[in-house]
Amino acid sequence: MIPPHEQNQTRTMDIELKQRTVGLSEVLVVGLPFPAQQAIDGYELLEDEGRQTIEFSHPLQCLEHLHENEGKNVFAILMDLGTLAKEDYRSLQVLRSDKRFRHIPVIGIAPGWDTVKRPDLLSKGLDDIYQEPVSWHQLSQRLSFLHAFKPLKEQAYVEALTEFKLPMWKRAMDIVIASLGLIALSPLFLLIALAIKLTDKGPVYFKQKRAGTGYKVFEFIKFRSMYMDADKKVDELKKQNTYGDNAVFVKVKNDPRVTPIGRLIRKTSVDELPQLINVLKGEMSIVGNRPLPLYEAKELTRDAWAARFNAPAGITGLWQVAPQGKENLTMEERIALDIEYSQRMSFWTDLVILWKTPRALLQKGE
Repeated sequence: MIPPHEQNQTRTMDIELKQRTVGLSEVLVVGLPFPAQQAIDGYELLEDEGRQTIEFSHPLQCLEHLHENEGKNVFAILMDLGTLAKEDYRSLQVLRSDKRFRHIPVIGIAPGWDTVKRPDLLSKGLDDIYQEPVSWHQLSQRLSFLHAFKPLKEQAYVEALTEFKLPMWKRAMDIVIASLGLIALSPLFLLIALAIKLTDKGPVYFKQKRAGTGYKVFEFIKFRSMYMDADKKVDELKKQNTYGDNAVFVKVKNDPRVTPIGRLIRKTSVDELPQLINVLKGEMSIVGNRPLPLYEAKELTRDAWAARFNAPAGITGLWQVAPQGKENLTMEERIALDIEYSQRMSFWTDLVILWKTPRALLQKGE
């Protein structure tokens, strides 16, 4: 029998743990092949605790959601182990490397213990592993505990990661070039903004969530060259994709979504200039691999192809200055160039790419 004073201590601890999680209403469920109601035993208890499940089919969709609210309302993330394995657990690396999300408990959901190597998976960044169906009563207590004591473990997670770090020389180059470029090109920015407003109603800038270094999601900025809601018509144009029907990247010749002024600024590549703002913010670099829309990035999360994300996201790069012209590259050739840059990035490589970029732009405009 537990002594009265220990019972009081236990009740006090339970109350304190629950108070720490007040207001954390979201339970994010990622990759489970069936509705959360079937994956969680005692699902109705979530409502009693004031929590709701939000389901995602792919980890990148979950990361986008976290990015939008900085993870402030999230109580826990439940991830299917099969989905994590397919993308080589890279989303866990993103979660552990971002200080906004490190505090969120991440639980792996396994179809059966016989296929789970628990120590190996916990070392990848999971806080715990449960077998389907998950008992919410037990899991809720465990999650409350993790919210209280997880901060003590965060530093160990961060030190264990092999996250790409931008060299000081590259960051210095980015700041200098982006700052001078924004100052020198400010009159051109005003002219382009005026032209867009006069020819087509809508915002001057196009902003889109994209995946950059290490699959980190950020808001990518361009001058708007397409009609409104053009990104929602991607599926309709896949049959015209120059990379092929089943390709990862989507590119369409004579794209009907592009506005008249958009064709001009695309031909001269000045639509890319606002990305200098992304560079100053540290989300991109002047030279690197292009950050990808999430519908493209989610297809490059396994095997050797994912190596292209082990480099900074950039405005220009090997793909843009390819001798045969980027318009003539196959999907495999483009990915190979991205991987090559990630492996041989150096000060001199960046200088060569910067030297070749103006010529590549002139050839594009011919």
